[in-house]
Amino acid sequence: MRSNDMPAKVAQFAAVSGRELKYRAVLYAGFNLEDHWTLGAARAALATGDWDVVVMQDFPPYLPEDREHTRIWAVRWADLAREAGARPALFTVWPDLERRSAMPDMVASQRLAAQAAGAQLLPVAEAWQAAWRCGLHPSLYGRDGVHASPLGTYEAALVVYGALYGASVRSRRLYPAGE
Repeated sequence: MRSNDMPAKVAQFAAVSGRELKYRAVLYAGFNLEDHWTLGAARAALATGDWDVVVMQDFPPYLPEDREHTRIWAVRWADLAREAGARPALFTVWPDLERRSAMPDMVASQRLAAQAAGAQLLPVAEAWQAAWRCGLHPSLYGRDGVHASPLGTYEAALVVYGALYGASVRSRRLYPAGE
């Protein structure tokens, strides 16, 4: 599921800053990294493209066994990305609204998975955590309490853009008219 089409928002930020971001999202609702590997569509896409970065996203690692699962599959995908000449990156996910107290453990799990995989960390979850400290947690979530609202998508896209390009996300140039 493409909640608010975050990859398109990252591409929009790139365009506003004079860069071109071409992307292909291979997403299936309810899939984790292992499911994507098994289905094979993402591996096939990786094999056919001239990719610079492969962004991985797994389910929120709530439990200790989830931590190990994320690590194993992040390493496997990162190895495949490097074989294809791409830099691996791990998009850190946030917990659903009802389990937001799990955020610190989830952040640690995802950080460890990125380190084990030698992948760049896209610290979206940490940005959400910072926004929560400002009292914004309800407004980052969509109605389902799982996916991002337009504001949450905007914040996630800023973090991804900044991490991928090593760019400041404070630039007024990243805020198109009406945003």
